Amino acid sequence: MTSHPPSSPEPDSTWGGPATVLALVLAGAAALRLVAVRRDEGAGEQELVVRAWGIAHGEGLDPHPFFDQPSLLLYAVAPFESWQDAPSFLSARLVVVAAALLGIAAAWWLGDRSYGVVAGGVAAVATGVAGVHVAYSRTAVEDVLAATLVTAALALLVSGRIELAGVVIGLAAAAKWPGVLALVPLVVVAWGRWRRLATSAGLAVAAFAVASPFALVHLGEAAGDVWDGLADVRAGDDGLLTPFANLWEALGPALVVAAFGLAAAVALRERADLVLASFVAASLLALLVVGASPDRFVLPLVPVLGVLAGRFRSFAPVTLLLLIVPLTWTVRDTRELTENAARPPAHVFQLPSGR
Repeated sequence: MTSHPPSSPEPDSTWGGPATVLALVLAGAAALRLVAVRRDEGAGEQELVVRAWGIAHGEGLDPHPFFDQPSLLLYAVAPFESWQDAPSFLSARLVVVAAALLGIAAAWWLGDRSYGVVAGGVAAVATGVAGVHVAYSRTAVEDVLAATLVTAALALLVSGRIELAGVVIGLAAAAKWPGVLALVPLVVVAWGRWRRLATSAGLAVAAFAVASPFALVHLGEAAGDVWDGLADVRAGDDGLLTPFANLWEALGPALVVAAFGLAAAVALRERADLVLASFVAASLLALLVVGASPDRFVLPLVPVLGVLAGRFRSFAPVTLLLLIVPLTWTVRDTRELTENAARPPAHVFQLPSGR
């Protein structure tokens, strides 16, 4: 398997080159996410923020009784709660915003390593404007951190850095259980190189143990909570087309371009193609098996589909124009959120369905 070589660096332009473009994308993405970051707490935030505050104020690192996700975000938020007199939702959300911006940069990296700097730019813009990514970027829940780590792991796999990818996959799983799906492209890339595959898998387990040790200490309880969580999700079965509807809401008509990019990846099967296509297949299969698909479940797919949408260099300007559609949807939703937050009663914020 040979990696699709990234295109040569773009020459400097009046925009200042790729680094300046990435900085502009990150600035715009930060603005979208920070506009409504101050508001009443939403569903799913209170447990994490209160636990993080408790850790910072001497209650110990063990989050027992275990809740439905591992502990990496909990430990990432805790230091920023240490100077707060009471649990601070704003501090926790700012940590998630930072993780989101790193995720947009990781999307650029993944695209650049896969098909060149143009694909990286399209992937970063797609991730930056996707409504589901924006909504959960300013909410103190685990999904965006997990998506960021998965994206970084895929970029490492495309680059051939299999062992380091194993470490990041372990961290992704320590942020949210579905991060383990990134093991599928790891196995695909390392197949036949058994020593490297075994080392990478071992490093993934070790990284998970370091980042969420009490999930292993209370393994039985953790497994029970995961099973109960899956049962709750399946009880809300929305139909087989729901994941695709959620992806459409995230990417709009650019999703059609991504589908053509996925078809090209399946046909060409170079290293980047295998990494991206196998992850998309594993994620969609998992969503279909689970049966219900809250919109947050498609978050790890957004950067990957952004990369696939950007693989056609000559079509990139059109793809970027198509991304104006999800941008307008995101701006509309953000405006409604800020307007509602400004009116009484106080608790009018509605998180997208599900945790």
